[in-house]
Amino acid sequence: MDEEKYFSHSWALLTRDKGWIKPLLVMTCASLVPIAGALGNFGYGLEWARLTAWGVDAAPKQKNVNVGKCIASGWRGFLVGLGLTVAFSLIGSFLSVLIGFLPEVLSVLVGLLFMVVYFCVSLVFATFLNVAYVRAAIYERAGAGYRLDRIIDMIKRDVRGFLKVTVVYLLCQLVLSVVVFFFGAILAMMFVPAFVAGVYGDESALLGVLAGSMVWAFILVCIGGLVLSFFSNACNLICLTATGLWIRQFDVQRWGRSEDPLPEPRPASERAYNAQASQRNSGAAERQNPRPVGMNSNAGASARENASEEVRENTAVETTADIFTSDYDQLRSVALDDAPEDASTESLLAAINNLTDEEDE
Repeated sequence: MDEEKYFSHSWALLTRDKGWIKPLLVMTCASLVPIAGALGNFGYGLEWARLTAWGVDAAPKQKNVNVGKCIASGWRGFLVGLGLTVAFSLIGSFLSVLIGFLPEVLSVLVGLLFMVVYFCVSLVFATFLNVAYVRAAIYERAGAGYRLDRIIDMIKRDVRGFLKVTVVYLLCQLVLSVVVFFFGAILAMMFVPAFVAGVYGDESALLGVLAGSMVWAFILVCIGGLVLSFFSNACNLICLTATGLWIRQFDVQRWGRSEDPLPEPRPASERAYNAQASQRNSGAAERQNPRPVGMNSNAGASARENASEEVRENTAVETTADIFTSDYDQLRSVALDDAPEDASTESLLAAINNLTDEEDE
């Protein structure tokens, strides 16, 4: 399954549309805006991950983005992250204090071991946070991100996949570390002339060289900050979308309230049947009219009523889709008009994906 290749699938979605780099450049510029820029960038990634979790393979929208909705989603994510991060930090601090009461030699050994374990757990906790963020985005309520029991249930069902998403996060952090190291090395080299002047030159020469080095260092810090922001936003989008791909397998379409248990996994035969049905419904579309052939209007009206009611009961997927895919409403209307009476939400979303692929071609 493509969903198991979280990094490659996320990268493919990110670079799917022509001009895919434009949103990243806009996000880099938005990072210069205090508070609102950071929340907007964060919410932009969460809304894309939300749409991905719903089963729609769409690239980030490049035009007509609802900035206010992105900021609201980012604010919900911030509230979730604030509470969980404070709790995690307090637990780590409490354990550190307990280690301090051990005998001196044992305290050092246990302290070193605790640092290694805490670092590894921090990587897993970062992915845990991303799952909480996306849950809050799906339900449009910060409280949904604090349902630790539901998040743990998902991890229990697919520990291997969760660890794969954690590896994606680790790879992104390594990329950011390389960028920071590169600019840090250049920044350090700029002060080498000042060091040489201080050792072998007089005071006036040192002041002149030091002033020049500081000017160039300031310019480098500004450029490096923008480059780091660019890569940071790209990595954040990839990590959040990889999380959405992982959550997708838990049938988001069938979720009820945030406190309800996860739906039981569907049999493999049922999933295969839905996939084949969606391919039959959308595979025979004509170029002149991107509608599957052979469906009558009465069946389409019945399917529209049933599917729309099911979508409303779960969550407002139309809202997210409207943020990222300008033609989503039109494609959704086509899929609903021509769907059979027994069409499920999963097959409808698959049909929309196929119609989107045909539009891209």
